[in-house]
Amino acid sequence: MTAEALAVVGTLAVAFWACAFGGGGAYIASVRRRPIAEGVAFGLVLGPIGLLIEALLPLGPEDVDLVDLRVNGVGFGRWPRADAELVQRMAREGRFRRMEDVERFVANLRCPGRVECDVPPRAGR
Repeated sequence: MTAEALAVVGTLAVAFWACAFGGGGAYIASVRRRPIAEGVAFGLVLGPIGLLIEALLPLGPEDVDLVDLRVNGVGFGRWPRADAELVQRMAREGRFRRMEDVERFVANLRCPGRVECDVPPRAGR
């Protein structure tokens, strides 16, 4: 094999390595809510082992927009915006007959499937 052919094969191998493992590391990092540069670095330097390490690292912090949940003037603390909008929409539609119904629904949102939950009591009790 000539030196030129060897250089072309080497260049293609490095390009494949960078695209496959660097891109794979970036994708895994984004799914796991971790810094993308971290995933690229692990993928480029360690290859398939780096992808495995990135996939096994703990999830990064969740960026959740918290808002105050209030139903009929009663506060239920800070909740993710989607959950708060769901509860407020259901209250406007008249799906809750009493405040206890709202409390039960909110408790089920906080820890689904559990009878007892550590949801703080509503303000004013």
